[in-house]
Amino acid sequence: MDRSAQDLFCGVLVAYENRASGASSSLADRVFCCPVCYEKYTSNIMMCQKGHAVCQKCYPHLEQCPLCCARYLGTRNFILEEIISELNRLNTCPEDAVKYILDAATLRDSAAAASSSQAAKVSSPGVRQGNNTQTAVREEKTVCRMQYCRISLLAKDLRGHLIEKHKENVFQLRASSYLSKSYFNFDLTCTGGNRRALLTEFGIFFLIIRVEKLNRLNPKDLIVTAWVQGTCTNNEAPLFYSWLQVNVRHIKATYHDYVHGSRSTVSQIEEKNECLNFAVRAEPYSTLKIQGYVCLNKNYSERPRRTETETEYCSNDNVSSSSTDDGYY
Repeated sequence: MDRSAQDLFCGVLVAYENRASGASSSLADRVFCCPVCYEKYTSNIMMCQKGHAVCQKCYPHLEQCPLCCARYLGTRNFILEEIISELNRLNTCPEDAVKYILDAATLRDSAAAASSSQAAKVSSPGVRQGNNTQTAVREEKTVCRMQYCRISLLAKDLRGHLIEKHKENVFQLRASSYLSKSYFNFDLTCTGGNRRALLTEFGIFFLIIRVEKLNRLNPKDLIVTAWVQGTCTNNEAPLFYSWLQVNVRHIKATYHDYVHGSRSTVSQIEEKNECLNFAVRAEPYSTLKIQGYVCLNKNYSERPRRTETETEYCSNDNVSSSSTDDGYY
């Protein structure tokens, strides 16, 4: 369902959520079924002056709205008709559509809370002064994880710092909606470490790529590791998900997992193998193509953790791939 359809559907849910119904009626029944005959709408939908809908079959037999007693003026509910048409086109039943919208709203609220805590967390220890107890407010601090920068600053100031000090490596990721994937695509060189700051609508993330020599005897044997790290806490990290794919020479490596929280260290991530990790033989200055996305993890309670990287051999003419994500997104 595209964003315009989602907006229309959310509007209808709000408009209809106060409709009278029995305890056993679901929200989908209240929105998509006629309140007179209880049949699902299939053709033209009529509505009263206050917006309550009835089906075209029941409409001729009614003098006033059975829900609010308002008059009928022959007005059709084109918005609801458009939503039903869109659901039919997508072969989606109303119950699934309602569940999707409600799940998305729950996830959006959870992610918004997590995103807010990234910007400024407040703790309130009591400070006694005489007989009064005052509240001391402390804003949460974070660390810039860009290359050669480990400055400690207030979380709410991080975005401004990145734009001012690391502008050439800061990227604003756009998505079609708040719940969509925010994609990125970079060409880098196989030298040391590379870092990019990814600014999204739901938080700030760092793309970290490390390229190291596998042994000193052959400088062409390289180990490549990469992951996405957020400014959220480790407990909030499962609310966000990332997919990475790296192409170098004839090797294509893919990895997807939760993002890492702000307190995770390089050694912890690499020791647990919770990152993209593969070996390749390449010149130190070979081109490394990396693509991927960051998104809200709407299935975080069902999606398993990843502990391995998928690698495959590919020709130079076939180095791209779609992000299937094993069907979890």
